[in-house]
Amino acid sequence: LVALEALASGTPVVATAVGAMDSIIRQGESGEIVANGSPLLLAAAIDRFLARRLNGGISAAAIRATVEGFAWSRVASAVAREYAAMVGDIVKGEKC
Repeated sequence: LVALEALASGTPVVATAVGAMDSIIRQGESGEIVANGSPLLLAAAIDRFLARRLNGGISAAAIRATVEGFAWSRVASAVAREYAAMVGDIVKGEKC
């Protein structure tokens, strides 16, 4: 959730490869994912994004597109579709 909050405020995210970061961060556009347990790679990625930010090289459109993909309306619709599919399977006598 913190990564999405950062992106929603226009801040790129540099994180390690844990959890669902790879489904949130667009590598090189809205942030960067580095190998877990490598502080030197993490520091280098932070330096790269700070330099890009100072030079105006961060894609606001990429950050916005990432955040829009996780909008509550989209998440709720996806959950509703999944529930409807499961209920349909139950009605048909199939296992979920």
